[in-house]
Amino acid sequence: MDTVLHLVGTTAADGSASGTRATYLDITERKREEQKRRESQSRYRALVAQTLVGVCIVQDGSIVYANPKWTDISGYTSEEQAEFLSFIDLVAEEDRQVMSDRLRRYQATDSQPETQVVHVRRKDDRTIPLDVQGGPVQFGDRPAIAVIMLDISDRIRLQNQVQQSQSLDAPRDVAHVANGFKNAMMAIFGHCESLLEQIGKADPRREQVEGILTVATETIELSQRLAAVGQPTDSSTDALHGEAPTLKPPQTLLVVEDEDSVRSAVREWLEQVGYRVLDASGGEEALQLAATHDGPVHLMLTDVMMPGMTGWRLTEELARARAPIPVIYMSGYPNTAHPFDEANGPALLQKPFTPSTLLEAAQTALDGGRPRHSPHHPQRRPTRLEGTVLG
Repeated sequence: MDTVLHLVGTTAADGSASGTRATYLDITERKREEQKRRESQSRYRALVAQTLVGVCIVQDGSIVYANPKWTDISGYTSEEQAEFLSFIDLVAEEDRQVMSDRLRRYQATDSQPETQVVHVRRKDDRTIPLDVQGGPVQFGDRPAIAVIMLDISDRIRLQNQVQQSQSLDAPRDVAHVANGFKNAMMAIFGHCESLLEQIGKADPRREQVEGILTVATETIELSQRLAAVGQPTDSSTDALHGEAPTLKPPQTLLVVEDEDSVRSAVREWLEQVGYRVLDASGGEEALQLAATHDGPVHLMLTDVMMPGMTGWRLTEELARARAPIPVIYMSGYPNTAHPFDEANGPALLQKPFTPSTLLEAAQTALDGGRPRHSPHHPQRRPTRLEGTVLG
């Protein structure tokens, strides 16, 4: 039995010391719970140290813990990372504002797990894309943020290879690449399953680990599609065994949609194929986001009817602030303020629409195949692009 002894001196009526009163407090259960908590934390740290995804703890903006995988991703040792002014110093300059906003969201106890593509600049000055998630934790009895990062360089490289294969007369043999990548994802599955066995159902970190499993599932599905590509010609085989293709610089898309579920789905579909996405819930937020974004915006996808500012008005205001950009309008209304049937007008995605319809429309607009809305001709009518949202 573990006890705490509390002694208090007693006095007689004349004020002289008469004895000592002893009080015993049984703290056996408290000690047992503390031991369980220490053992649980020890197991969790051991699993985090061995996982194939990068994990770091950010407290007051600084990195106070980083697992070995995160040091591999960044190229910096734990000691070197401690010298940075903040975690944001590791993020590529063009993504710092987005990552700062995400860190603020991750601090909320009721935050939902969301994946964001963020680019990090390594010690060797290479920039790599990461799928990032986060959530609130306690570290040293103080609030902190757990940030989980998955290097998706290989996934984007494979997607680029698929795009290259579609332009060849004969498909390329990428089955062995897909199989190796699938094996790597299965290793991530194993580590995540081990983590889930150690984390209670009420632990907020469980949602973060489940988010990693979701990303791994999507990546395995991509690998299976790659494995279905047929045998290559001699020339494509030579290309496959030659130098790996250079990753294409990600293009930045601005998504403006007041419906949270639709905005989240559109952002996820675009990020899965390598686009960098800025998202806003309305016109004013979109204008502020565009004004603070350090870099080009290659395409805007905006809802037509939104509270406060319509998509048409947003396009006009945005054109006054920066160079005109291609625009794709999204609408679920059968009749809006402008008719949508002129062949030469801006593109319209009629809700609901599929991921493939969205991605095809975005790629076509980025290739210059769709006319953009001109603020000087507000009556021009977008062309409809039909589809159904997967759900």
